[in-house]
This record gives sequence, C-alpha cells and structure tokens, in this order.
Amino acid sequence: MSLEQIRNVVLLFSNPVWSGANTIPSTLIKNITSLSRSLAYQDTISANLTTLSTTNSETHDGIIRGLLYIPDLSVTDPCYEQQYDIIPRNATTQATLPPSNYNLIALAPWFNATCTRAYLASARLDPIRAFIFYRPNNSTREPQGADSPIWDLEDGDAWRSQNRFPIFAIPGAEGNKMMRQLGLYSGNISQIPFGDQIEQRYEPHDDDFVRIWTELTVKDRDSVPAMWTWILTVVGVVLFIIAWC
Repeated sequence: MSLEQIRNVVLLFSNPVWSGANTIPSTLIKNITSLSRSLAYQDTISANLTTLSTTNSETHDGIIRGLLYIPDLSVTDPCYEQQYDIIPRNATTQATLPPSNYNLIALAPWFNATCTRAYLASARLDPIRAFIFYRPNNSTREPQGADSPIWDLEDGDAWRSQNRFPIFAIPGAEGNKMMRQLGLYSGNISQIPFGDQIEQRYEPHDDDFVRIWTELTVKDRDSVPAMWTWILTVVGVVLFIIAWC
C-alpha cells in the first residue's frame, strides 16, 4: 500500500456543547472550501510522499479521512516545550476539538526519537486513522524510504507494528505549511482566516467550529498485479477452449 495524495479542506461543524449536550456528536454544517474557495484553506499534495508503515491501512474506497490535529503531550513531558520551537502554540489538538465521533488524522514533526515516541503514544489513545510526520526543514524532496536510519526510534523498529494506524512522511516544506494552517484553524470562528465573512455568509453559532479535514488517497500495490493475474487466467481459459474446438 502506498500514499498517493493528501487533500486538505476546511469544514464547518456544529458544537453540541452550546445546546447543553456533552455526548451528542458534532454535525457537519458546511464544506466551506467547496462552497467558497476564496474563504478557506485548501491544498492537495500528490508528489514526494513516503509510506513508513501500513498497519490497519485497509479502506473501502481507497480514502482515509479525518480531522487534522497534533496529538496532545503532557505538560510535564520535556517534549511539550521542545515542540513549540517548531510548531505554533495554537496548533489544533484533540483538546481543542469539541465532542465528536469523527476519526482523526495526526500531523507532527519528527525531530528526535524521544518526542516521536511521545506523539505516537498519545495518538494510540485517540480515534486516529493515520499519522503524517515531517522532518522540520524546508525540503521539498521526497522523504527517505522506510528502511532509512533517519526513522530509527531506538526500539528495534517495534513502532512499525505496535501502532494500530498507518504512518506516512511528507517533505518538510509541506509539513511546515500544513502545521501553520493547523495553527490558523484552531480558535473560534472569529479568530480564523476570513472569520467575519464566514459568519456573515453562513451565520454559524458562536460556539460552532471550523477545522481542517484531511483525506488520504491510498493505493494497494498488489491491486494491479492481481488484476493482471485474473486477466491472464481468463485469456488462458479462452485459449484452452479454442484449442479444443
């Protein structure tokens, strides 16, 4: 399985808390990117993507979906402060997402083994479907392959199998760009880009929220060989029948 494309859009969700509920799942109200691209972030990445782990990567339609976030780290963890040398302090975490039953897709910088393990441990507690890492640099090149020593977490590669979600890597420049947007879409509607215009056009409740929704298109590398095996089998049967006619 390989990652073929990342697509990011901005969605407007209801927040059930403003109505006094605390367990009702949030409801999608508008796909702002689809309705008005001038008012919302959008991005598609379809090159230089690396697959590091394929655990639980099966999908029904070839797409993994979820709200984009960075896993929460404990304030007592040394990595908590270290991360803010690289990411914005207001980047969306699960703690800043209202109650919902939506799947999540994690994004985080890979800057040392200890903090990467901390991100993965935190993500294992969340309803996560996939994890996207990036090296905190400005590279636009494809990240090194899964067998490269730069992905060594000093655990004998146990991380590749102990996490119940697929793990991918993107170029540093793309990761930095996504993380900046994750910081812009973390507050209430009045604080996000074009918030005033969104409020005027869609009249959301003050406590509704606008967040980044990510879709990962994945491809099963075995699908093409399997198709050709089937075709060759059919051709073989046809030729066999013709030979006996």
